[in-house]
Amino acid sequence: MKNLIKLVMFVTALALVKKAVESLLVYLEANDEVEIPVDFVKTDHLHLNKI
Repeated sequence: MKNLIKLVMFVTALALVKKAVESLLVYLEANDEVEIPVDFVKTDHLHLNKI
C-alpha cells in the first residue's frame, strides 16, 4: 500500500512538472509584438478604419 501511494504521488508530481514546463515554454516563446511597416500611415486606410 505504501508503494502504491508513492507511485501515485510520483506520477502526480511528473504531471505537474510537465504542465509547468509546457506553460513556461509557451510563455517564453510567445511573440505578441506586431511589427508595423515604416511607411505605414493611419490615413492610408481611412475607408477601412472609418476614421
